[in-house]
Amino acid sequence: MIVNSWVLRAGGFGLIVGLTACASAQGKPDPGKFSGVLFGDLYSVGSHNTGRPDGRGGWFNRRFNLSYDRKLDAAWSMRLRVEFGDTGSGGHGTNVFSSEHSVDPFMKDAWLRYAVNGHKITFGLIPTPTYEANEDKLNYRPIEKTPVDLWRMGSSRDKGISVAGPIDAQKKFDYTLMVGDGSGTRSSKSGLHTLYGRIGYKLSPQVYLSVYADSWKRDRGVRWQTTMAEVFHSAPTTKLGLSVLNQRRTQPGRTAVDVDVISLYGEAKLSERMSPYARVDVVGDALSDADRIAYYRMSKDGKPTLFQAGLRYRVHENLELVPNVTFVSYRRGPTGVTPSQDVIFRLTFSLKF
Repeated sequence: MIVNSWVLRAGGFGLIVGLTACASAQGKPDPGKFSGVLFGDLYSVGSHNTGRPDGRGGWFNRRFNLSYDRKLDAAWSMRLRVEFGDTGSGGHGTNVFSSEHSVDPFMKDAWLRYAVNGHKITFGLIPTPTYEANEDKLNYRPIEKTPVDLWRMGSSRDKGISVAGPIDAQKKFDYTLMVGDGSGTRSSKSGLHTLYGRIGYKLSPQVYLSVYADSWKRDRGVRWQTTMAEVFHSAPTTKLGLSVLNQRRTQPGRTAVDVDVISLYGEAKLSERMSPYARVDVVGDALSDADRIAYYRMSKDGKPTLFQAGLRYRVHENLELVPNVTFVSYRRGPTGVTPSQDVIFRLTFSLKF
């Protein structure tokens, strides 16, 4: 409650200051810019852990968002972003990937930002630092979610306030600190709060290190605490990324659960148009909510290992086609069950405008 109150007061105060500053700005106002992202898949299911014969193929519009960015003056800027897409979460119907619910647009970003001397203060419905290093360095989000996102261990958005910028004069070290109310893009609930922190280090022009931690107070006394270390290598012809993360989940009256994930990604640039890639995620535990993982509906009875490989083909600088295949195998879980594998073939498209 104290954190929630502080976030709301700080956000409200910043909003008033920002609007006052904008009102007094001189010169021709920036009209702002609209942009958008659309990506999805034509998919076919080779096999699935549920063993159901239906739901073997189809089309997913996984994401469509429309953004409006505007620079209000030399220091202040804003963003509004609306998003929607197929849920792909399965559920209890006969088709393992479909849902009978229509998809409603929702607000993904609604923030104001104040920037000074390389530091940024952002408040409102804002990006968390959970995925920022991975998505920035590897840039494969239209193909697949980052590990912490795919395995449902964190949120890309929250309502709160963040501070980010360089630590040293050479800008080798950078930081992001954030406090949020833990509600993500949903309606806020009292009693929830989340603290986030990330420090990055530019070891060389090609190598970047990132260390991240958060503490998320959820409903009914549940708390998730995440730590993550990542290293990225970016060169003109190759990209490599390694993520190692642990999440401890505690709840009053129950034994604490640790979820461990190791993820490795590699990509090679063969030409200006073609880049093959591969990724492997090893999860150390069976996940109780694995059947809610969108576009997969994995088994919650086994410990999953995900393999994915494909070819990124750039049709245009704003359009990419990616034929790819994902294979999910399972090791025996705590119930003694070893689920059958999942094999999914996709032709993924990604469009920016």
